Amino acid sequence: CTIVEFPGGETLMIDGGDGSAAAQRAVLGWSAALGIESYDSILLTHPDSDHAGGLEEVITLFGAETVFLPQFLQGSTAAEKFAAAAERAGAKMRTSRIYEYILSGSEESYAYMLFLAPMYLQEQGGSSNDSSAVVYLEYAGRRMLLTGDASAAVEEKLILDYAVTEGEVFRFEAEAEWGTVSLAPRLEELDFLKMGHHGSSGS
Repeated sequence: CTIVEFPGGETLMIDGGDGSAAAQRAVLGWSAALGIESYDSILLTHPDSDHAGGLEEVITLFGAETVFLPQFLQGSTAAEKFAAAAERAGAKMRTSRIYEYILSGSEESYAYMLFLAPMYLQEQGGSSNDSSAVVYLEYAGRRMLLTGDASAAVEEKLILDYAVTEGEVFRFEAEAEWGTVSLAPRLEELDFLKMGHHGSSGS
């Protein structure tokens, strides 16, 4: 579980832990300690229960304006319960895919999160890890990549496409309150990397 506080005050939760009692205490307790009354966005990177397990309680207790979900919940009980609770809470439901973004702050000092994956919508029954959301965050020159449970194959494709196009593949023109902003992730100059699939040998 990762909680992001943007410079404009917006809050984002990425994944929610495995739903165990200890994880629930940490996730809900930390949210309360930060003074969060309602989340602006919640992102479930993929439907595995160790990422979706705690989100039903989070959305029920805190709510969210927008929820980003994987294309398929693939029979994951935890993910399906979260999606149902999000609908009951009245959240806007979005499908995670490349070029979705969150933009916050002002023209002089803004932060953004940009989806780099999944790059393509997949057929039902594909690997949930291969369809995991991969997101890039940047603020004040600091850069962070969170890879969910993306596999080595996904990571290698991201790197190859980035290298071949010199980064242009992920450049995106976003609309901000002050005008159009060019979002241009720089993967070769990361400050922070959340290792893929918990640092497993498959990533």
